[in-house]
Amino acid sequence: MSERRGVSLYMGREGTVVEAVKAEGGRVTFWVRGSSYRMTVSSCAFGASFSMHSPEQTLSAGSFRGSWLPSAVRLKGYSSQLVWNGWACPHFTREEGLRLVGMMGGQLRFDAAADSFIDVPGAFGGQAQYDGRDWEIDGRQVHLYGIGSGAWCWRRLDRR
Repeated sequence: MSERRGVSLYMGREGTVVEAVKAEGGRVTFWVRGSSYRMTVSSCAFGASFSMHSPEQTLSAGSFRGSWLPSAVRLKGYSSQLVWNGWACPHFTREEGLRLVGMMGGQLRFDAAADSFIDVPGAFGGQAQYDGRDWEIDGRQVHLYGIGSGAWCWRRLDRR
């Protein structure tokens, strides 16, 4: 991977899909597709483990809930067929994310400067950062955040 910034998809030999978001200084920063944890490895190690991947990943609108939220709460979001341990991996608009912030009792916050939602503390005692990204959905660009995607137990309420 050459020195650059942006998002590119790669697939590992075992079929794991990752998003590489930064390559500079001989290091590549990426996360497993559907996960929320960033990892950084040497460019050599990354190149030996992954090759370019161009899947057809289509997001569709849906309704989601988490068991930790009041039972009547439904969040509007988008997801693909991707699941994590059987759980949905949703993406939300900023507005829905801010609505979620209001229900999380200080555990989730929005950092406008970083264009990210921050889960404090995240899994393993650290903080998880869910960056905003642009997706094309039904021919239009939508800015979404994978809040808890690949880390929280989300359930999609409507089936496609």
